[in-house]
Amino acid sequence: MAQSSSQSQHIYRPEIDGLRALAVLAVIIYHLNPAWLPGGFTGVDVFFVISGYLITLQIQVDLNANQFSLKTFYLRRIRRILPALLLVLMVCAVAAWIWLTPEDLRSFAKSLLVQPLFLQNVLFLSEGEYFIAAQQKPLLHTWSLAVEEQFYVFWPLLMLFLFRHGLKLLPVFGLIVISFLINVSWSASSSELAFFTILSRAWELALGGMLALLERQHPRVLRIHAIPARLALTMGWLGLAASFIWLNSRMMFPGHVALIPVLATCILIAFSGQSASFYDRVLSSQALVEIGLLSYALYLWHWPVLVFMRHLGWQTNELPGFVTFWVLTVGWAYASTHWVEQPIRKRKLLATTKSLLIATGVSFVILTAIALHFMFSNGASYRYEPNTRSFLTARIDSRNWRCTPWAIIKDANPSICEAVMAQDLQQPPKKVLVWGDSHASMWMPMLEQLAHENNASLYLNKKNCRPVSLASDCAKEHQAKVMARIEQMQLTDVILASFWQDIHQPELAFQLEKQVQWLRQKNIKVWLVVDTPSNVTFDPLAAYASQRTAPKFSSMPFKQYNESRRLPELKLFDAIQAQSSEIKIIDATDVYCNDQSCFSGQGMHVWYRDATHLSNAGAVAAKHKFSVVFKRVAD
Repeated sequence: MAQSSSQSQHIYRPEIDGLRALAVLAVIIYHLNPAWLPGGFTGVDVFFVISGYLITLQIQVDLNANQFSLKTFYLRRIRRILPALLLVLMVCAVAAWIWLTPEDLRSFAKSLLVQPLFLQNVLFLSEGEYFIAAQQKPLLHTWSLAVEEQFYVFWPLLMLFLFRHGLKLLPVFGLIVISFLINVSWSASSSELAFFTILSRAWELALGGMLALLERQHPRVLRIHAIPARLALTMGWLGLAASFIWLNSRMMFPGHVALIPVLATCILIAFSGQSASFYDRVLSSQALVEIGLLSYALYLWHWPVLVFMRHLGWQTNELPGFVTFWVLTVGWAYASTHWVEQPIRKRKLLATTKSLLIATGVSFVILTAIALHFMFSNGASYRYEPNTRSFLTARIDSRNWRCTPWAIIKDANPSICEAVMAQDLQQPPKKVLVWGDSHASMWMPMLEQLAHENNASLYLNKKNCRPVSLASDCAKEHQAKVMARIEQMQLTDVILASFWQDIHQPELAFQLEKQVQWLRQKNIKVWLVVDTPSNVTFDPLAAYASQRTAPKFSSMPFKQYNESRRLPELKLFDAIQAQSSEIKIIDATDVYCNDQSCFSGQGMHVWYRDATHLSNAGAVAAKHKFSVVFKRVAD
């Protein structure tokens, strides 16, 4: 998290550095093992409040001294934020080239490309939830830097405007309320949107800023006699403890519960440092202050170190890995703080604005070039032997996301995302919805081709949910939202595709049949897709790991797939199909199997991106099976 100096020439509050230390330690412990501190991720919320408070305090000091300028403000941000960040990015780029597989390297390249624009949060929003697949993304933690820098695009302008008009607090309070309400609304409907975006996070930084404004404009509100300091500090510490220990990733977050770490931090900032109480002695202790002074660097380094160690198979739950992690993290943090960040911030290095901007610009140009190279070389696949590359690059172009960032921007809470829109509207186009889990979205690149070729519109349900609501599926609320949206769309066809692993359950058969009947009542043609074979040996990375010099396609007995998966699905689908001629079955088994075996690929084409999901090449192999969906009656 970006460090806002608490060591201005006007004030220094060591207890705030102590609070920083607690926040960064909570985040690190959570990342090491969520079971150790289930709510440790709320340390980021603590950082947001501290940052808003200290930056606003500094802006006020400069405004009162008639020394504030936007140019000076942003140059100060560059000196504080970018030197350490750029060093981390450079080291990560080298480590990624050495250790990451082509797929992970290409994903890393995307996160590297957005760093100069501070749009990391937008990228990671498009890739899914923070708590899912996080260990594969070395720069995931930089989403919080993006949120901060986006906030500081408009916050100084607001402070300048308020100062020129008497520093009224009502606009700031209004901003906090609006942002908090957005947070609550989005947390209930689209948790990842609430987690990653500035609109739903601005209230945390702004609340810290408002605390700074209150201290300057209405100090009586925060005086000790208004609320006993010891009582207030006890409440703050209890709130912080509840945030770190009681909150967890299964809760709707940020939402209402984010008030706990945010308000606890505000209380501790407002009431600490006013007495020689036990609480102040703890926060001002030398150990915590020293950690707090390293907190920005610790935050920057801990996550890449952890991700790369896990890529290499180092287990931080075991003592050797645990010790190695802390040695590397603290070592890098200390070195970057004392040899890079502080010399540049104190103008011992890059003393002039010109040299600072040139060095920053050149660094970003180099990093952008590296990222583009990783992107256009298929994750630097040239590092591997030619006969192994197709196994290592099978995942790169394969669909592993659902809604595009543009679709999310157009509709902040879509239940159904637009994938392709028909261009020629002179004749009524086909409007096709693909509804299902990841075994539906794996067909999307191929279906998008068919939609373009046939001038059709194509859609996909946003959440990774089957069109039923068993205990293992998404909540009924999402199913209801999809159905409500279907009511409005005038669809012609719906493709139902999923991993029907529990096809034997009577409740699944009942719900699926009921869903198909509902679609038919809307005069929608229904296509039931028999799921493709799956086997742990189908994962191309597993094939590569088992024989690195010459990986081979694997197979499984056709009988095993046919009897355990395909025939039960066909039995159910046949029963449903009997209800209407407008219910069809798509079975691509003969594409992937013969009478004896099912295969993970053929010729030069790797059909699977992992053990259960088709690659783009695998989906395209069955394109002819789906083409009938897009044919108009007149055709």
